[in-house]
Amino acid sequence: MRIFESAFVTILLIFISSSCVYGSNLALQDWSDATPLFETSIYAERLTIINDGHGTSLLTLDGRYARGLNLTYRLFQDDKLNEEIVLVREKEVQNPNLLADAETRHVFWLEKLVGKNSISYTKIDIPYNGHGQEILLSTQNIIQDLNVYFHNDVFHLVWSERSNGYQIHYAQMVDGKLGPYEIITHSRDVSLRPSIAVDNYGTVHVAWYESTPSAVQIHYAKKQAHEWSSPINIGLASVKDIANRNVIELNPSNSVLHAAWTSSLRSSAPDINMVEISDKAINGPFKITTGTHPKIYQVGEELKLVWQSEGHYGSEVYTGTYGDGQLNGILKLTSGRESGLRPEPLVKDGYSYIYWLRANDQGDFFVYEINDQHPRVTTFWDYIGIDKHNPMGHLAFLISNTAMSAPTIVIFDFTAVFFGIFIYILLNRYKTFRNRSLFYQIVLFAALVLVLRYIPLPILKPVPINSIHYLLTILIATLCTYAILYPIKRNLRSNNCVQVAVIILWLFLFQFFTMLPHNILI
Repeated sequence: MRIFESAFVTILLIFISSSCVYGSNLALQDWSDATPLFETSIYAERLTIINDGHGTSLLTLDGRYARGLNLTYRLFQDDKLNEEIVLVREKEVQNPNLLADAETRHVFWLEKLVGKNSISYTKIDIPYNGHGQEILLSTQNIIQDLNVYFHNDVFHLVWSERSNGYQIHYAQMVDGKLGPYEIITHSRDVSLRPSIAVDNYGTVHVAWYESTPSAVQIHYAKKQAHEWSSPINIGLASVKDIANRNVIELNPSNSVLHAAWTSSLRSSAPDINMVEISDKAINGPFKITTGTHPKIYQVGEELKLVWQSEGHYGSEVYTGTYGDGQLNGILKLTSGRESGLRPEPLVKDGYSYIYWLRANDQGDFFVYEINDQHPRVTTFWDYIGIDKHNPMGHLAFLISNTAMSAPTIVIFDFTAVFFGIFIYILLNRYKTFRNRSLFYQIVLFAALVLVLRYIPLPILKPVPINSIHYLLTILIATLCTYAILYPIKRNLRSNNCVQVAVIILWLFLFQFFTMLPHNILI
């Protein structure tokens, strides 16, 4: 008896502590824990973050009501909040943009007033010594989707304005003065959500959503030698993508412009598409993964992508390395029941910093940060995929939830269970099988069920994660059944009671340990 108990305990410990079984979050051991920084709102379409020698600066829209938001600037130095400045108080503000040169932070935003809309600007010196507000453009037309790019002391602004339909407008700001704007589009279709980037050669690249009567297209144009090219279609999207505040990501690197966007043409999960644009050709679009809100960033020579995708408990944040039209090394940055919205990447000293929004139980949104510069201290709970902040609570939930689900799965695994029980009872009518030891009968029933599970009939059953998980589950269910039934076998009145006990207990334990790692992973 002691041999079997020792074997059971040993295998159980191996099962619990085996990362190859669970596929736990050990991949995140090179990353820090997700740390909350401050409370904000959900109204900004993206987090605006920059980093330089002065520290990390963030620009957010804070507040609970869309028409009463605070445009807030924060400066973190040495992981501590050093400055928090409210630039605009309780106004209807949209599309904040934060950019920087050597000593100054530059802030652009849209502001809606009664009867007019404006593009506003202010600058913040370091250290802070006050700020003003300058209206760069004021019009009665609807203005939206402001995006700003800074290159060689020139600010490149692009936005969508309702003038003879929604058209894409472009302007430059030099020495604090906004020059005359240019209209890139001249179509009857609706042009929205422009994104802008400028490469090392000074070429201005703009991409936007073009909503036509038949489809939503991704259009692209560039400006060289003071002349805009004709817009071309580089891909497809949907009205749903526009409504969900998705934006087109542009990243000029190594003489190639990478454009990524979300396409919800399918009825299931939305795709993330990537296009590579160079002077010679346009390659793509490539469907590289499923998800929304893609952001491109570069670490050394590697081009990386971060995005969000729907999971069991909300939106999850992923990152991966892009190359040759596909993603490699995909890693989920949110763990357990954590969620993440609108991720934004930042590179500091060659390390990756990812920021995202997360709501708490009261519905308040907080900005979180995770990085690979300061890896977390990996604990035993991390190793097996348990929440280290509340391990006992997480374990209790896992065990109770799995225990309640296992009988249901046994019922749905009808084919193997029914025929396994039938053959097992039939064999026990013969003394050759009926008089065998308890351990033999458990192994016999287990073998029957496992073989019958391969019958190609439609059944619902959890799939083992890998062969190691499968073998360990069989061994644990078998040894556990024996360890429980052996001491009470003499109290069972007949051999039929033993058979029933073997059937019920082994089936329950097998499904329990099959489902346990799946529940840990979600």
